[in-house]
Amino acid sequence: MSDTARVTPKARVRPFLKWAGGKRQLISEIEARLPPDIDECTTYVEPFVGGGAVLFHLLETRDFEEIHISDLNPDLILCYRTLQD
Repeated sequence: MSDTARVTPKARVRPFLKWAGGKRQLISEIEARLPPDIDECTTYVEPFVGGGAVLFHLLETRDFEEIHISDLNPDLILCYRTLQD
């Protein structure tokens, strides 16, 4: 399942779930490994969103025209869709 949404740049959002394998503590390491041209990217794709720590960090620090998130857990995607609506 996936979803697409337009997001206001610099949206102030935080992960709302604790997720097994969450990346919240690794954000600085992940940020250091992003491609140098990340600011030129207009589309962000998150194949395994989980709790969304990386997604929410990037929403605060980058501007994307399109965002696609997905996960194998249909209940989790339903939760994100409900929040989107």
